[in-house]
Amino acid sequence: MSDQFFDYPYLNAEDVFSPPAWAKDTVGYQIFPERYARGGSPGW
Repeated sequence: MSDQFFDYPYLNAEDVFSPPAWAKDTVGYQIFPERYARGGSPGW
């Protein structure tokens, strides 16, 4: 049934993410604490 219709994706301008002005010249970091965990150490 779905092959009988044409799928035309459309994106509204309001749905496009725009970062705030203060974020224009910034650098963002994502930290993964589990990558720094010592294997076999108590408490990890």
